[in-house]
Amino acid sequence: MNKSYEHWENQLLDRMVKELHLSGNDAIAFKERLLSENERKYSKELKDKLKNNYGFSESTLKDCWNKTIYPALIEHGFNCKDKNNTNGKYQKTRQGVRKWLEAEIFPEYIKNIAPKKTTELWQELLTKAENNSDVSLEIIG
Repeated sequence: MNKSYEHWENQLLDRMVKELHLSGNDAIAFKERLLSENERKYSKELKDKLKNNYGFSESTLKDCWNKTIYPALIEHGFNCKDKNNTNGKYQKTRQGVRKWLEAEIFPEYIKNIAPKKTTELWQELLTKAENNSDVSLEIIG
């Protein structure tokens, strides 16, 4: 079983959305800001993506993080440095949240994922094969 953070990132972030009781714009802002595929995007690029795809305003991303997401993370055990906690372990940034997820949350998450049964693995292979069914072979003899 693949145990890399990148492999399980989507599922972990979806689980965290539920555990943090995020919904609507907050859930979108949380997941989109932390996805690896958005890691190298500057705030402007991500804001434009969220505006085009979800109708976010210029301040929606920042407001979601400051008003809802950071407080929910702190309540969930995110030990960040801020005015109330100058000795926090992680920076109160996207990078700090990712480090926390990878170092503290993900190891517990991966322990609780049951390995797939053989029948599930075969079903995945069958599905992948069916998705490639437009490929045809020509036998020349």
